[in-house]
Amino acid sequence: MPALAQTTLQPASSCIAACPRHVIRGRTGPHAGDADLLPGYDDVLQRALDKDPHRRWRSVGAFRRALERVRVGEEIPTRILIAADDEDWRTLLHDALQPRFPDAVIDLVSDGEQAIAAFENNPYSVVLVDLQMPEVDGMRLTAHLRSLDASDQTPIIVMTAAGGPGEWKRLSQIGADAFLVKPVAFEDVAMQITRTMKSRHRKT
Repeated sequence: MPALAQTTLQPASSCIAACPRHVIRGRTGPHAGDADLLPGYDDVLQRALDKDPHRRWRSVGAFRRALERVRVGEEIPTRILIAADDEDWRTLLHDALQPRFPDAVIDLVSDGEQAIAAFENNPYSVVLVDLQMPEVDGMRLTAHLRSLDASDQTPIIVMTAAGGPGEWKRLSQIGADAFLVKPVAFEDVAMQITRTMKSRHRKT
């Protein structure tokens, strides 16, 4: 994975202070001091409060842009997980998606077990899965992720170099949102990410 660019990391307090008023709606009554997040802002604010400063928004401007995209209904991922055992493919996919989603954190893992651990530690906006992986393959990984309540709004996009209608039928039955056969155009992957995010968010 390429080295991180030099950026000025923002303290969580700076991001929260920059939060527009429309993001939080106040409650009335005996709990008027409490605040209730409007739907859709959870991922954006969770990233601003991440314990790891390298995972927070790179700047207050990036944080504001993410909030604005949620406000206008534009589906852009804040956290992407790529699970594939081919290191070259992981790197190519990462390098293709980073400029298309410049404010997103993109994590790379080499097998299904690592993907499950990463997701259970901190859920993702979207998961890209290679169908053929050792131990926990894409089919088993998809089924496990869909068994987690935290994956309700997370699209799972499965990619494979060898697959067809039979595999897609099984994957769709266990909760995959899209199935792409390699070689794939990276622009198509980006389009599937935004399309499936919008579709899944409408369902929940």
